[in-house]
Amino acid sequence: MSNAMFSVAARTLALGTLLTLGGTQVYAATLNLSYNQTAAGIAGSGTITDATAANTYNYGNSYGSLSTTLYTPAMGSSAGINFEFYDDYVFTIGGATVNSVSSTINLNNIFTIDNLQARLYNATTQASLPVLGNPVGGAIEAWSSQIGPGGNITVSVLDNLLLGAGTYVLELRGSVSGTAGGSYSGVLNVAPVPTPGAFWLFGSSALGTLTMRRKRQRALS
Repeated sequence: MSNAMFSVAARTLALGTLLTLGGTQVYAATLNLSYNQTAAGIAGSGTITDATAANTYNYGNSYGSLSTTLYTPAMGSSAGINFEFYDDYVFTIGGATVNSVSSTINLNNIFTIDNLQARLYNATTQASLPVLGNPVGGAIEAWSSQIGPGGNITVSVLDNLLLGAGTYVLELRGSVSGTAGGSYSGVLNVAPVPTPGAFWLFGSSALGTLTMRRKRQRALS
């Protein structure tokens, strides 16, 4: 497989398309495939996507036929499974705002890919990407359950995780069972979440302002 085949599914999605949902504009973008690894040693490189605002990011990849094992876990629930590819989608959350991050994969868009899994970890503590074993510092979200070809249903692989500022890796792995290859696609949602502390500070400030106004009104009356 050549680098030209990377992220074929992602490239078919509109980059920079404005969507209107219930009167609210949501910016839909493509989350770039930053790093890819197969047993053939094929690796990709990409830019980090800025996810500081509330955005919906589409991601995906397409493969030709793969038949050589890249990594077989020796322990855990996936022990003994032969994974043929690892894909990394690297994104950055800036500022001090806590963000809610979730991701789903539509089984209707998975063709002849087996044992597809996703996890999330911190990118800045890793020596290199992809990470085939355990990431340094551990995973923020462990590998999801294995997903295989199926009907038109959507599976959640990250469920409303709260993340602060930092650079993160959404990593997917799987094997290609189709002789002609396979593909998958998914959606990553990033939405700012006001923290209780922020509400408290806002309330304290508003109360202080109201008290000062009342004192001024009494002094003038």
